[in-house]
Amino acid sequence: MVNGHRGTAAPSLLNLRTFLVITGTSQGYGACLAQMLAPRLPPGSTCLLLSRNPDKVADLQAPHVRVYKEKLDQGNLAECSKSMFQALLDKNRVRLGEFQQVMVIHNAGVCGDLTKYTWQMDDAGRLGTGGHHVV
Repeated sequence: MVNGHRGTAAPSLLNLRTFLVITGTSQGYGACLAQMLAPRLPPGSTCLLLSRNPDKVADLQAPHVRVYKEKLDQGNLAECSKSMFQALLDKNRVRLGEFQQVMVIHNAGVCGDLTKYTWQMDDAGRLGTGGHHVV
């Protein structure tokens, strides 16, 4: 048994062409996640780094990955809408159909139904991912 699978190695999430969204990336845990994950993604992947202060988001050393830094203050509900997120995708010419998976690491503010735990939030349509697999 290899990695819990009989006869074959488990596929790595980091081997799939990924659209990675991380919130709270200007410092702390969010910044660390961005620095650690972006270089490990395969060519053709894209990272969208969101924070209240995008000027403070460190440059990533991942030349094979497109990286965009955008302002998003999740404390301001007027900024937190599906249409606003779609505008960020459009601005950066991100097309979700180009990716094999979408990963959202929500590291700041509050997202979705507060009566659910994170692992219960698996409705891709509700998260605005266009039906893509949500990791």
